[in-house]
Order: sequence, then C-alpha cells, then structure tokens
Amino acid sequence: MTSSNPGASSGPFAGISRFEKFLIALLPIVVLAFGALTLQRAAFLKRPQTDIGVYLRAAWAVTAGEDISRATDDNGWSYTYPQLLAILAAPLADAPIDPVTKQPDPRGLHLIPYEASVVIWYLLSIVTVIYTAKWLAQSVRVSSGDPRVHRMEPGMRRWWEDMLWPSLLCVVAIGSTLVRGQTNTLLAMCVAGMTLWTLRGRSFGAGVWIALAACVKVFPAFLGFYALLRRDWKMVAGSIVGTIIMLVVIPTVTIGPQKMWANNINYLNLIVFENAREYTGANSDGETDRRKIAELQSTRDNQSLQAVFHGTLHLREVLDADAIRPGKPAKVFHAVVGLAMIALASVAWWRMSRAKDSPDPSVRRFAGYEAILTIGLLASLMLAISPMCHLHYFVIAMPLVAALLAIWKDRSPTGALTAGGWTFFAIYFLLNLIPRFGEGGMEALRATRYLGFAAYANLMLFGAGVWTAFAITRSVTPNEPRA
Repeated sequence: MTSSNPGASSGPFAGISRFEKFLIALLPIVVLAFGALTLQRAAFLKRPQTDIGVYLRAAWAVTAGEDISRATDDNGWSYTYPQLLAILAAPLADAPIDPVTKQPDPRGLHLIPYEASVVIWYLLSIVTVIYTAKWLAQSVRVSSGDPRVHRMEPGMRRWWEDMLWPSLLCVVAIGSTLVRGQTNTLLAMCVAGMTLWTLRGRSFGAGVWIALAACVKVFPAFLGFYALLRRDWKMVAGSIVGTIIMLVVIPTVTIGPQKMWANNINYLNLIVFENAREYTGANSDGETDRRKIAELQSTRDNQSLQAVFHGTLHLREVLDADAIRPGKPAKVFHAVVGLAMIALASVAWWRMSRAKDSPDPSVRRFAGYEAILTIGLLASLMLAISPMCHLHYFVIAMPLVAALLAIWKDRSPTGALTAGGWTFFAIYFLLNLIPRFGEGGMEALRATRYLGFAAYANLMLFGAGVWTAFAITRSVTPNEPRA
C-alpha cells in the first residue's frame, strides 16, 4: 500500500504493523480464556456467580406452563424481564432439581446439560459484541464527511480502530456482562442496529431494533424518543409493530393467549405499577412484588442519578448497609437533572439536524454524524435516568464512544486522535475500571461504587457528546479558529 504522503506508512490510513496484527490475533485467545472463567463461575461453584440461571430457569418455566415471574434460579433470584427472552431461550432451559429424586423436574424442556447451555449463551453473547462493533464501524464510515474514511479498505489502521476501540474502551462493562451472563451486549447490538438502519434509510427496521431492545429489558424503549424528535413515523410504526409481534404474537403462538396475557400483566404489575408505587410512596398490593423491587433498588452497584446522589450524601450509611436505598430528595434530584439532560440532548439533535443546510462547508461535513451522535447521547442519557443502572449496563455507551472517537479523528488534521482525546478516554476507562475492584471488600474501593465513579464517567461522556455537537455545528468566519 503506497501513498504520496511520507507519513502515511504510520498514519491512520496506512496498513497495520506486524505487532498490531499479533495483538489482534490474541483476541480469540482472550475470548476463549474469558469463556472458561464464565463457565467456571456459572457451573462449577457451589453458589453460581452468574445471572444465566435466571434466564434459563424462566425458560424452563415457560415450557412447563409455570408463572415465569415466580420462577427462581438456584440462588433464589427471580426473573424480572418481559417474557420474550424466556420464550426464545426455551431450547437452553434449565429445569430445577427435585430435592427427593435429585433429578431434573420432568415437566417442561430440559434438552441439554446446563454446562452446554452456558457455553452456547456465552458464544451468542460474543456474536452480539462482534456485530455491535461491526455495525458501529459501518455507521462511522457512512456518517463521516472525510473521503479517506469512505475509501478505507479492511486492514487499514483506521478501519481496525473503528472496529475495536469502542469495544476496548468499554471492555470493563463488556467483560462484566459476559461473566455475569447478562444481556447488555444484545441491547448494545440493538442500538447499533438501530443506528445503521437509520443511516441506511430503513426507518421501519430501526424501529424494530428499538422494539427488540425494549422487549428484552424495558428501559431501552426510551430510544423511541429519537423517532419522535425526527418525527419519523415509520420508525414509530416499526417500534409498535415489533413490540406487538414480540410481546403478543410470539407468546400467543408458543404458549397460548392466556399465558401471554398473564405474563404481560404480571410484568406490568411488577415493573411499571410497583415501581410507580415505590416512587410515590403509595402502599403496595403484594409483599412479593415489594420484595423484588427492594432487591432491585438496593443493589450495591446502582449507578443511576438517584443512587449516586443518595450514596454521596449518605456514604457512611450505605457503606455500613452495603446497599443503596434512595429517598425522596434523591428521586427529585434524579427527575430534575434527568429533564435537564433530555433538554440538552434535544438541543444537540436540533443543531445536528440542521447542519446539512449550513452555508459553512466545515459544518456540513459533519452533518452525517447526526444519527450516531444523537442515538449515542440518548443511550448515555437513558443509562443515567434509569432508576436501575448496573455497572455492566455501560456496554450500551459504545455508540457514543464510537461517535466521539470518529468525530474527533475527523476534526484532527492528521486523522488521528489527539493527546487530549486519548487523555479523556483514559480517564473514562479508569472511572469505569476502579469500581470493579470494590468487590474485594476494601472500603475505599467499595466507596467508589456508591460515589458513582462509573456514573460520572457516563456523565462525562454525555457532556463531551453535547459539547461536540455544539462545536461541530458552530459556523466560523474564515479567520476564526474552530473550537
């Protein structure tokens, strides 16, 4: 690969070095080693340290005709999600062991050993990570106004950077998701799919991606706000049709209309109505539902705005209790700051949506980033305002990380990230990494969870996204330097 530019051999649009190829070749080995750790934590400990059992036990409950909201895994943890994933996971179902016969419950499906189900679940999660990285990189190439990015060939350094760096900078959350057997990599893939489908003009399909994410965990329904901002009624229609298919049609066909209806009503009672009663202080109708909500809201790694606010004001109390239970002041703070963030994201989208009509060519060249930057901002905002945000949820920050990396490179004369950009992402990475060591019991490290280090990293990312949207849409005079 040759170039007239003398520095091209080491620049972002040159081929990668042998050492870089060696590092990339190590990735499958790391994936396999991490898979072995996940299998060990899920299947070979007396008390499994994973959430996979929750999904697989709910899958068994679906096939046995049981109430999925009452099904619990071997740790006593319950399934608190829409029914779609439990239905789709039926081939991997894990039946409970009869305490008398020591054999799996004969009701329902139990097709393969639990260990094999864990391996399949892990491999499917890796596939979602790969497609998230691939679709975000494709979204960057579609969005960029730099012709060199459009002409990139596989194997160029910038091509690999767009593929790998968003995942590497979010690897703490990705690793946590994988080892816990959680579904956040699937949600990240849905957001990436929504972004790429939007850029390709497939609004209805983008809406279906929103529906899929919302039918796995309900809070991604917030991404439908993007369709409303754009007044994209095809995307709205895709979201509605997709939701009906996934929460009504598929369950009706597989488990029958009565079970479909009962599962949906139970979920609404638990997550929507019970959460509303918890927020307003109204009396609950069910002790079990109250216990589930208390379990969810008192988790030790909640990085929502209300949890961080409460943890900061009452650090000694939450350290002693090893749990966060936000009070009314924290919930008011959560609502006020959340509304302010929604307003900022809306203004950022408004500026980006008008960039294509700017008389300034330096503004128009960034107009293509409207979709990936706005969707990334909304995903980051969604994590902040969700009442429950585990550390592993920050996988969903990948679209905003990808957008900022790409835009900042495009703004650089060399096409490479500046020292300031690397410093920003180094801080972002460390703020996500440090709270992970809080599991060791050291009080100072446990405090980083309750003080919201990862939440502040997410707010820092959101702030950088808003600043970037304003910076790249600000017209400048010929002699005025761009911010």
